Amino acid sequence: SAFSSLLSISLSSLHDIELSTHSPFSLKVLSEMVLKLRDVFVTLHMNTYMSSNHHIAISSHGPSIQEWQLSNNLLYRLLRSLYDRNSRLDFCSCDLWASLSLEKIPPELYQEEEDEDVPRPPYPAVVLKQAALLNKTPFVFSFMDRVTFFHKLVMSSRTSQQGRLQEFLIGRAIDISVRRTHLYEDAFAKLATADIRQRLRVNLINAQGLDEAGIDGGGLFREFLSETLKTAFDPNRGFFTSSEEGFLYPNPKVHLINEDYKIHFKFLGAL
Repeated sequence: SAFSSLLSISLSSLHDIELSTHSPFSLKVLSEMVLKLRDVFVTLHMNTYMSSNHHIAISSHGPSIQEWQLSNNLLYRLLRSLYDRNSRLDFCSCDLWASLSLEKIPPELYQEEEDEDVPRPPYPAVVLKQAALLNKTPFVFSFMDRVTFFHKLVMSSRTSQQGRLQEFLIGRAIDISVRRTHLYEDAFAKLATADIRQRLRVNLINAQGLDEAGIDGGGLFREFLSETLKTAFDPNRGFFTSSEEGFLYPNPKVHLINEDYKIHFKFLGAL
């Protein structure tokens, strides 16, 4: 605890440029230290007991819960500080941060309970502990594992809403008509408050106000989604702006353009 606290204070007082010259440890030593600190943090986390309500419980023969929480919080704060520095200075390979696999965590664990009267099946303690780690320190899992897990979450959420029938393009669906000249405006007006995990059937209206021929078997929806996102991320719309290198990032002055920008960003994230 003392080491974590003192090193965190020391790092917080140093600029990135000073880290390699005024730090009590060289960047190489910090890189080696990351592995040790990561292992200690994960070991402490995985070897604690967890009660049925997902709160951490400590054995009466070991340190008190207050002592464990203090050590854990200080170590977490130090690891987070080192990870943030590494994202800018790259003194430690991102692959070295990963130490666990996501194979044991079921995507269903993150689904909202639609029927509160039906309890979820109990999950093993190791699964709950790894899920807690994923929420708190996602960098201890590899990036590609997190990407794969994210896709599983999306598919699991979609299946929970659409059922297996969505694989055959049948079942519940949301029918919308959008104008090609106002793709984003129409999409936002009709979908911002809808549960778009359901299947969408899109009808496009051309510039002359006429319905375009064609039945949406998936192709029209993909075109609609691609063109809507392209329009939304256009810097001229104001939600995003472009850096000198051509990268897009959220416009820090978006609140001056649209007071409801948070709703728009949530909608874009859902799309």
